[in-house]
Amino acid sequence: MARPRVPHRRKSTDELVPIVADRLRIALDLNDVTPNKLAQEMATQHGNANQTLQRTLSYILTGRNRQCRRSLVQRLARRLGVNPEFLTGEGGVFVSSRLRAALWWFECREYLRNEEVDEQTYHRAARHLRLAVKALQKREDA
Repeated sequence: MARPRVPHRRKSTDELVPIVADRLRIALDLNDVTPNKLAQEMATQHGNANQTLQRTLSYILTGRNRQCRRSLVQRLARRLGVNPEFLTGEGGVFVSSRLRAALWWFECREYLRNEEVDEQTYHRAARHLRLAVKALQKREDA
């Protein structure tokens, strides 16, 4: 007896595009959100499986994936407040005072991590840097 044919899954018209992990990490830091929290928020908004989105973000940030669907890049960019071109690395670099502040904060934070400072000083400096970034964001939004 012949088995019935199973229809094949339709090919997605949503193309794969590159995504730059460092830029995604900067956008996450700028918004002061963790990848897991972001996946949870986006999954409830779009009805996606939270675990799948968490895994995708984890793979991107660890370098296992360097591409994802264009629709995901657009959703991430919309939620994180950056241009999709910034996340994909296409074209010129998206530079705003908000992004410049984020890059500065990221570099300062890395400098503090590499220097031998006590934990309390590190957290105090990171808090002040975060507050400075938020003040710049408010000024730009106004």
